[in-house]
Amino acid sequence: KKGKRKESGKSQKKELKQEDSGHPTSRIPTGIRLWLSSPWFREVLVYGSTALLFFGISTQTAISFVPGPSIPTPLYATFDEVSKRVPPDAALLTWWDFGYALTDATGLATFHDGGAQFSPKTYFIARGLISPKQKELSNITQYLATEGNQGISENNSSPEALMKAVRNPVDVPWDPVYLLFTADMIGKYGAFSKIGSWNLDKGGSNPKGYQNLSCQSIADNVMTCGNTKIDLNQGRINQRVPLKRVVQVMGGRMIGEKKYGHSTGYTLQIIMANPRQFSEVQLMEDDVFFSNFNQMFLLGKFDPEFFEETLNAFPMSRLFRFKFPQKSSSSP
Repeated sequence: KKGKRKESGKSQKKELKQEDSGHPTSRIPTGIRLWLSSPWFREVLVYGSTALLFFGISTQTAISFVPGPSIPTPLYATFDEVSKRVPPDAALLTWWDFGYALTDATGLATFHDGGAQFSPKTYFIARGLISPKQKELSNITQYLATEGNQGISENNSSPEALMKAVRNPVDVPWDPVYLLFTADMIGKYGAFSKIGSWNLDKGGSNPKGYQNLSCQSIADNVMTCGNTKIDLNQGRINQRVPLKRVVQVMGGRMIGEKKYGHSTGYTLQIIMANPRQFSEVQLMEDDVFFSNFNQMFLLGKFDPEFFEETLNAFPMSRLFRFKFPQKSSSSP
């Protein structure tokens, strides 16, 4: 009896082991087992898992980021206006950043672009922009248009000889040349100044630029710009730093100016969006205020002997035609 009981127990254990050691799918109904093993299910599983992973990490990536245009749309729109006012054989003098974009948008040639920014032309263009003399800007442009980098190289025997040649151009460009200012150049003025103020003889430069103030209000002729108080009655900043003048600009024209009796100090330039609201407040030294860039682009002051205004799309852009000396009758 004991032997039969042992054999019976062993056979029951053997049956349990056989059931336990069987494949797990042996307990799954045949229809479901076939469905799970089908090729299309594996594809759904793979692609579904990938989709879940993609959407799961998408919030941690830049997939939803849409970059803005490198050139603001309102500014780019003025390029089309330029092409309507300029003959197709003309050239544009402007800063190199938008050289390629301008050629693409207008079909016009530029003096320098991203591929020629390190040429000697860049120094002279920057010098003309920061110069207080519009005649110097005209002479520089006339020289670059007729002699180019080759003429610069040929006359570079000394700083004096080179500047004498540039300031006294002989030939006159056959094709018209235009000067284009754009709003982004305000922020790039520091670069103009650093390059254009370079001392060709001794080296070194003295860069200057615009200091933009974030002003919230004005009451009793006192402007509040953060922690800065500008007293327009006394012409002082925080009761210490003197102002030489305050100017108001609207529509690209100077509409008001108040001068103080201080021999030293800064200029406060207020750009008005409308008669009752200002859009920008700029603090600057005299070198910046009297520069060709500031006088022509922001204040609308130009010498009709050397320039003719062709387009005023302020505050986005402004276009002038150079009025070089007329060719003599003996010219071929």
